[in-house]
Amino acid sequence: MAIRPQDPCSVPLRFYTKDDCPLCDRLERMVTPLLAAHGITFEKESIKNPPDLQRRYGLRIPVLTLGDQVVLEGRPSEGQVRRAIDGLPLRGNNA
Repeated sequence: MAIRPQDPCSVPLRFYTKDDCPLCDRLERMVTPLLAAHGITFEKESIKNPPDLQRRYGLRIPVLTLGDQVVLEGRPSEGQVRRAIDGLPLRGNNA
């Protein structure tokens, strides 16, 4: 999946999750060190509220988005996660 270049200062990387979600925990463990190696952080958001998030992502979580684009969802392989993170058009946001 190609990710369109975006202004890294204005486009948040968001991780949509819910409580008691082993797949969410798995993906978070996979992406966190890879993003940190690039100096990138993400905003973690529960799909519990508002209700539109549950309708949009309820059956797809975990979901990692860049703006309105889905970067990763469900149960990607380690290779898919690495390729997706390496392909992000972001500079580190911790600088």
